[in-house]
Amino acid sequence: MISSLFSGMPMVKRFGINITIVLLMIFGLSGGLLTYQWFLYSKAHQVVSHFESFKAGLLAMEKVSIEREPTDAILGEDLPIPAVYTQALQHARQESDRRIAQLLDTLDPARCTACVSNTKAIQLILVELSAVREDIDQLARHPRTDRGDDQLQKAVEQMIDIIPRFLPVTLAQASNIAMVDDDVLNHLLLAQFSTLLRHRAGQLGSHFTSALAVRRSFTKEEQFLIERTWGRIEQLQIMIEVLSFSDPVNSAAFTKMNEKYFEDGLRYIDTVRTLERQATGAGISTAEFGKHYAPSMRSIIDFRDSALLLAEEKIQHNQFIALFSFISVGAILVFLFAMLFWMVAKFRHYVLTPFVQATRVIHALARGDLTTTVPATSRLAEIQGMFDAIRVLKINNVKRVQLESERARLMDELQVMAETDPLTHLLNRRAFEHRMRVMCQNGDATRPQIALVIFDVDHFKKINDTYGHAVGDEALQIIAKLCQENWRQTDIVARIGGEEFAAMMRVNAVSDAQLLADRMRQRIADAVVPTGSGGQCTMTASFGLAVTTNVETADMEHLFKRADRMLYKAKSTGRNRVVIDSLIPMVG
Repeated sequence: MISSLFSGMPMVKRFGINITIVLLMIFGLSGGLLTYQWFLYSKAHQVVSHFESFKAGLLAMEKVSIEREPTDAILGEDLPIPAVYTQALQHARQESDRRIAQLLDTLDPARCTACVSNTKAIQLILVELSAVREDIDQLARHPRTDRGDDQLQKAVEQMIDIIPRFLPVTLAQASNIAMVDDDVLNHLLLAQFSTLLRHRAGQLGSHFTSALAVRRSFTKEEQFLIERTWGRIEQLQIMIEVLSFSDPVNSAAFTKMNEKYFEDGLRYIDTVRTLERQATGAGISTAEFGKHYAPSMRSIIDFRDSALLLAEEKIQHNQFIALFSFISVGAILVFLFAMLFWMVAKFRHYVLTPFVQATRVIHALARGDLTTTVPATSRLAEIQGMFDAIRVLKINNVKRVQLESERARLMDELQVMAETDPLTHLLNRRAFEHRMRVMCQNGDATRPQIALVIFDVDHFKKINDTYGHAVGDEALQIIAKLCQENWRQTDIVARIGGEEFAAMMRVNAVSDAQLLADRMRQRIADAVVPTGSGGQCTMTASFGLAVTTNVETADMEHLFKRADRMLYKAKSTGRNRVVIDSLIPMVG
């Protein structure tokens, strides 16, 4: 039927119809390519918007964290509070409000349709921050001697608790950026970890506020909070070092941070801790403490800013490349069609066959067949240019598939990294808590009880001070290996602090958990840690054990506190022992 339709038709018209059909098909494909390039540019433009929100979130976290410093200073001063301190606090609050307002501007639904939930989260933070500030102002109106220990501690903790509320917003923006441009993921993580490090550094200083304000020594709880925060700072230091090693950033800022904070700042913290052991405390005011400690944290912000600058430069470069690609592809397509029409008018003998070949290749690529072969040569340079453009399209599609596969692999690796402690290769605290919740949700009639064991190395600081941190790390790695050998495959084991570990398991009776914990205690006591040059040392650990039978409504936080109390009881009654919650009958 088609043959009869074309029979008798003039060659020019017949050729013109065929060429028109082919040109329409190429025009559709070219439009798709141009649309795809515009889509890439739009995504790159969205990345810029998400980066503005990410950066604004980090800056808001920083300013709210810095606000704690003049807050701590005022809480440690007697009435009348010097004007310089109240002015410093007022300025810090204004800076915090300004940065939060900027963050809300970047999350404006008119600019970001997916930012409604993040905007609500920031507005809730503003409400909480206002309430905390009112409590602090109310407390500061009383004489220093009337500010209760509990009230001071509550005020400090309330300010500390505000900072993590920003994390879901910044993480959401970082995720949006990484899904489009994973080339900057490393710098985003460095900026995120640096901001968290600044928060933890400020939190460490805030733990001193209550004791310095009332001129007393630290309580055991404050000592524990200081050690725990110090451990988290060391974890962040390790993560930053790993990321900086795999993708070097501003080496000068990195070196300055190590010198100013990790050496000078933490050395000052150690000095104050030594002084506080006196009966009357350290004899240092909160303002004096902040004056010496706060400047060391500036280097952390400088390092973060260098990572943000590198990320911003890469994002802007990628946006420029995307825009350039769109314009280039558009220009090439316009030029290509002009040449095609010119060739149809002038050289139909040389054009018909190449267009048939081009149509075949384009159809194959449209179907997703990336194995199709693009013709290598043509007698006309213009047709060769068309084939080259199609070849570029094929190469881009192949690279896109490869990049998507590589990005999926990197995301899987990041997931493992986020759940694993880098030194011991055990679970970290966040992954441990997640697995705890899963264990509680999955019942087991044969083992109805859930047991939580928390243990840490006795006098671990002495090991570090005597033999060095390398030996301390070796000791923790030995304990991790013993954990893998001692606990069952169904048990959940993690490193949840500096030298603190935890294990959670299902057992039939309390005696089962006690037996496992005591066996682990004995294996640690029998372990030998090499110290170099043929020397060696030993160690012991104290264990706290708590058990619950109400699996469906188990309060994990309460179970943690019970096990933690037992751990401290083990330490206070001689160490190197397993202490079971007094609510559980003892065995043996």
